[in-house]
Amino acid sequence: MGNTAKEKLISEREFIPVLNRLSRDFFGFINFLGARTREPIEWPKAYYSILADSTHYLESELDDYNARKNKDFSYFTELVASLKWFCYSASKQKHIHVRFSSYGIDISEEFKLEFLNESRVFLEYLSRSIRCLLDHLSREARKLGLDIPQDAKEDASAEDFHGIHEIRWLPNNIDEGEVFDQNHMVAEVASLFKKMADIFRNMHVNKEESIENIRSQILYDFDETKTRHLESLIHNIQSKYDTYIKGTSAESKHPALSYIRGHASVSLHLYEIATMLVHFYERYENDIRCEEAQKKVCRIIPQDDLLIQLNRYVRYYGKRFIMEGERHADKIIKTFLKLKTITIAYNRKSSLHARPLSLIAKIALHYNTPLEIEINGERCNASSIMKMIMMVGNMKDTEKFIFRGEDQALKDVKKLFDIEFFRDGDTSKVPPQLRYLLQ
Repeated sequence: MGNTAKEKLISEREFIPVLNRLSRDFFGFINFLGARTREPIEWPKAYYSILADSTHYLESELDDYNARKNKDFSYFTELVASLKWFCYSASKQKHIHVRFSSYGIDISEEFKLEFLNESRVFLEYLSRSIRCLLDHLSREARKLGLDIPQDAKEDASAEDFHGIHEIRWLPNNIDEGEVFDQNHMVAEVASLFKKMADIFRNMHVNKEESIENIRSQILYDFDETKTRHLESLIHNIQSKYDTYIKGTSAESKHPALSYIRGHASVSLHLYEIATMLVHFYERYENDIRCEEAQKKVCRIIPQDDLLIQLNRYVRYYGKRFIMEGERHADKIIKTFLKLKTITIAYNRKSSLHARPLSLIAKIALHYNTPLEIEINGERCNASSIMKMIMMVGNMKDTEKFIFRGEDQALKDVKKLFDIEFFRDGDTSKVPPQLRYLLQ
């Protein structure tokens, strides 16, 4: 028989030496920071990263002891958790600021100066919040009776805390290989960027919004679920770019490619910050936390101040960098995507209801490149089932369909009509190359 873990209650008094051991490195690093950074508004990125990792470790250990549910240690645990999210956010923000000039972003000098200034203001906000949380955390630790180091070692360095390792690289000497059907992959990445721009275009973001409207938007349009979704969509663009385009001859020949990668990178990092801080906000807006600990944290980090920063910097510029990059995506699509047109006669024995139209939409989504359907001079995006249903329903005298898109997508559309799937819905007629439509 295997060993079975047994739960054992320990008293608050017995937990103190355990917590001393668990938090020794964490408070040692805080002491290190205090001895070397008396007044600076911000720290190097590595300092934020070490703090974030150490608070993550400490929070996990506290949760293992159920400290969040203990009245003596709940506030201490919530401070650690809050500090974690602000440190991770500051690390990402510092990364944006340090790497911004290397992203190769094509924006006006005026916009660049505006963004860098707002980036500095936002980083100052995060840094002040972190210092405030650290002060309260140290006070709470002393109140609990924890042993906090008073003197930092003279010869200590950041590398002594949580293993910052030297990064080493092998020589980049592999021969460049062209990706199969590279033009299609380039067009797909640009098309994904365009779709992202369409999503943001429909999002209302006003930099100087009232706090009442911001609160409402965070609740309904910008909650953690939605920010995570947007973050994943932007990450998908960057990931495909790095897999299929980065380092290829296409990238070196067409500057617009690196521009959309840069715009996507800034927006991605901003939405990573959004996810973390919206998570923090929602954490203290519900009634799940210990009420007293919740009130104390909200006094340290006023929720309205956080929402204003989220709106005027993270949301606003996260959208703006995608919208500014759209013109480069348009240029790439025109360069790499050779759009063609096919005309298909409408068989009145066929029925273009939701099911067959959903297969046309699947073709558009499968290739991730623009595909349009035109009926009697009216056009719509074929990736939208609802738009097609509405357009087809309004065109009773339709005699033909015109499709515009990439060659392979058009071939698949024609095959779908050739097998008369729209007439009887017989899946056995679907050829192997279209089987992806039935998945």
